[in-house]
Amino acid sequence: MSAPRSGRRSSSALASFAKFRIRTRPKRYEYIPTQGLDLYPIIMSIVHWGNIHMVRSRGRPLLYEHRNCHKMFDPVMVCSECGEPLTAKAIHVHPGPGARKPARAGGAFDSCCRRSPPT
Repeated sequence: MSAPRSGRRSSSALASFAKFRIRTRPKRYEYIPTQGLDLYPIIMSIVHWGNIHMVRSRGRPLLYEHRNCHKMFDPVMVCSECGEPLTAKAIHVHPGPGARKPARAGGAFDSCCRRSPPT
């Protein structure tokens, strides 16, 4: 077995995906999450982004139907507490119980997660 050419690992080397051949000519593979469907919302969001921003004049290539109500929908991230749709500007990040404390004021958490005052 030869070493990879680059420092990056292939997607089949990731522990969270299993690779299945679904076609032999041409070779086609399907990658299934092995840790459950935890990544499904992320993948669905990325596909939806492509449907919105890479759409051609014919319209969206994929539409989503909710099996329970049989209506077409767009995937939306909502607050688990109030149900309101979330936007980037409506979110504030706080350190959690597992966050590392900075060694000094102005540490890594301060520089990436705290907003600087307007100038």
